[in-house]
Amino acid sequence: MHPDIFPNPEEFDPERWSRAAAKGARLDKYLVNFSKGTRMCVGLNLAYAELFLVIATMVRRFDMELYESPKASIELARDFGTPWPDKGGLSVRAIITRVITE
Repeated sequence: MHPDIFPNPEEFDPERWSRAAAKGARLDKYLVNFSKGTRMCVGLNLAYAELFLVIATMVRRFDMELYESPKASIELARDFGTPWPDKGGLSVRAIITRVITE
């Protein structure tokens, strides 16, 4: 990673993404966890499918409520169908209120 874009590039610092977003910088073009181009990971689609299955299972098996997050941060209507976080609001926190075992 280039030190001008990512200060201390060898240091594990996941907060660098939220700090950049708070400043209005978009770093997603530098996120190449599956590589890019002709040498990209062949398991990319499998990984995304697995991610969707895990999220769907969590939504189906747990009742959740927002925790310290405004309801407006999850409403799709405010973005006209394309969800996009508010500036500085990159996370939604929820607590599990009930486990569904049926």
